[in-house]
Amino acid sequence: MLDFQGRVALVTGAGRGLGRDYARLLAARGARVVVNDVNADRAGSGVAEILEQGARPYRTVTALWGTQPAWSVQRSMPLDSSTL
Repeated sequence: MLDFQGRVALVTGAGRGLGRDYARLLAARGARVVVNDVNADRAGSGVAEILEQGARPYRTVTALWGTQPAWSVQRSMPLDSSTL
């Protein structure tokens, strides 16, 4: 089994479907998961499921498409990266 302890995984579309499944799997294997979705309610429920597993996810609500760089998600996160 792959171990993701000490790693951070940014999962876009983590509010439902395969994105949520990937986020839960990565969290179960030790990653700090950034749950990203365009829908705040879906992102929140994805976070809730991961919290039930005993992990500590982080939620962002942004749309990533086209040429928008992934660092735009980082800009929406707290300046204190020690929370990850």
